[in-house]
Amino acid sequence: MLFLLWFCPYRVQLRLYDSGDALDNRTLADLLNRQNRALIGNEIVSFGEAEEVSPSVWELGYFLRGRLGTTSANHPAGTRFVLLERNTLNYIPTERYNLGQSLTFRATSIGSDKETLTSCSFTGASHTESAPANLSAHRTNGQLVIQWLGVGRLGGRAAYDQSQFFSGYRVTVNSQSTDTTATTLNLADPGTATITVSQLNSITGPGPAAQISV
Repeated sequence: MLFLLWFCPYRVQLRLYDSGDALDNRTLADLLNRQNRALIGNEIVSFGEAEEVSPSVWELGYFLRGRLGTTSANHPAGTRFVLLERNTLNYIPTERYNLGQSLTFRATSIGSDKETLTSCSFTGASHTESAPANLSAHRTNGQLVIQWLGVGRLGGRAAYDQSQFFSGYRVTVNSQSTDTTATTLNLADPGTATITVSQLNSITGPGPAAQISV
C-alpha cells in the first residue's frame, strides 16, 4: 500500500517504497483492457501517465475514474493508494458462512513490533456482480420492451464472460420483479414505470442496479 502525497482533480503524486520500482505510461486502449488499475481510497481508477518527478516520487495523470462501479471522490493527501495488479495482490480464502460476519485483521510490518488492526464486514465483494450497462426501454404495440447489456468479468463489448457464479438478471418494474437469463424482456405496458436491472450471483445475490424511468 502507498499513500498520496498530493492530489488535484487531474494529477496525483505518490512515493514508492522501493526505489527500484517503476510505473509505466499506458494508452487508452491499455486502460480499457484493465492495465494501470489502482485503488485510491475506495475509488478504482486507471492512469495513463506516470512520470518520476524526483527519486521515488511519481506524478500520475490521464485518469479513467469510478471504475467497476466505484464512486469518484476527492482524495486528500494521505489517502491510501494500492496498485491492483493480480501478480502482486494476495487473496485470503474464506468460507461462505462468513458472509455478513465482522472479520478482524491484524498486520505487523517486517522489523516492527507495532500492530495495525482493522475490522470490517465481509460482503463477498469479489463475487458481487457489476451493474448492467446501456439499460433502455421503449413501447411498441402495448408492450414495454426493456433491453440492457451484461457486464462480465473477462473480455469486453459483446465478447465477454460472466463470473463463475453468475445466475442471470433481476428486472424490477414498479416493484414487480422478474428473473431472466436473457438481456431483453417484454412486458405489458404498465404506463409510467421505474425500471431497475441487477445482475445476480448465486452466492451474494443481486448486485448494484442500473435504473431508468419511462
